Amino acid sequence: MNNQGQMMLFGLMLMIFIFAVVVILISPMKEVVSNFRENYHCSETNLSINDRALCTLVDMYLPYFIVTLLIGSAVYLFYRTITAV
Repeated sequence: MNNQGQMMLFGLMLMIFIFAVVVILISPMKEVVSNFRENYHCSETNLSINDRALCTLVDMYLPYFIVTLLIGSAVYLFYRTITAV
């Protein structure tokens, strides 16, 4: 196997590893977000604008975390494929 094939295989293995880490971290992160929402009383209707913004930011954390890591691993794979000599 030539150098480009080795780099592509290494990038693919790294992408699979990052995907596995993301899948493993989903459950603990959901629990952290849920605990925050319960302790900060985000379900109440009489929150200030700052509290609503904070609750919204925490709610959006998990999807953005997942998407960012998956896109990052895909970009790394394609970058290593293009730059491998």
